[in-house]
Amino acid sequence: MELAPAVQLMQAGRFLLLGAALGLAYDFLGGLRDGTRLPAAPCDVLLFLAGLLCLFAGGLASVEGRLRLYMVLCAATGWVLKVSAAAARAINSSFVP
Repeated sequence: MELAPAVQLMQAGRFLLLGAALGLAYDFLGGLRDGTRLPAAPCDVLLFLAGLLCLFAGGLASVEGRLRLYMVLCAATGWVLKVSAAAARAINSSFVP
């Protein structure tokens, strides 16, 4: 069954925001890992599990209860945009005289 383009656009926006939220979680766990002596592996596994849970819950909350490829791609794009924006800010702040 096909979905209306407006519904697909709404879902794409929701998953872009989800990806950005996962980027924020990545920053939070990175700060937690740097502030304490937690090993990197448990924080990375926790982020991975949170991402899977968010994708699964988002797929269930969608119109047909199916996770579609564009949803995963939008979530990945949101995460990449968030992480690359943070990296660009870090690079720009390191070159300020």
